Amino acid sequence: MLGVLVTAYAFALSPTRLDAARSKEVEQLIHELSWASVGMGGGVVPIYFPTGSAAEQLIGRGRGVTIQLVAALGDGGRGVAVHLILSRLWERGGQFGSSTHYLYEGTQITGWEPCVNGLTWRWLRSQGYSVEQSDLDQNTERWVQRLNVRQALHRWLPVPIADLECQQPV
Repeated sequence: MLGVLVTAYAFALSPTRLDAARSKEVEQLIHELSWASVGMGGGVVPIYFPTGSAAEQLIGRGRGVTIQLVAALGDGGRGVAVHLILSRLWERGGQFGSSTHYLYEGTQITGWEPCVNGLTWRWLRSQGYSVEQSDLDQNTERWVQRLNVRQALHRWLPVPIADLECQQPV
């Protein structure tokens, strides 16, 4: 029984599962993601979620788009939105932990640093959104390890995945 589940899991994540036309559509949807795809709501305790047409369509396609999403995690303009989509697809019930650290000048809030499902980014009133590339790289490695998709990713990434500790291809 376990072998059947593992085979089904591997098939569900296989990039060959997507035909060429669907694969191109998924790539286009991922390309449309941006910081505008990162939604924030709630009250005193903010919540963060993927938002917008492209994000909704990717979520609607389900876990079969995982490999292409993981391949886009390192993109500074899309990585946070991709992370939120993956979190929605893979966390139990689409729920995941988050926290927010507020940044102040005197008594004025000048920005915040959300941390959602292990990834931290920043919003500053004077600069807008940003995320450190090192945080995106570490987040990518966490997803690769968690989903055990390293071999499948080699088909989607233009360069080999590097071991973050020694910077050597694996």
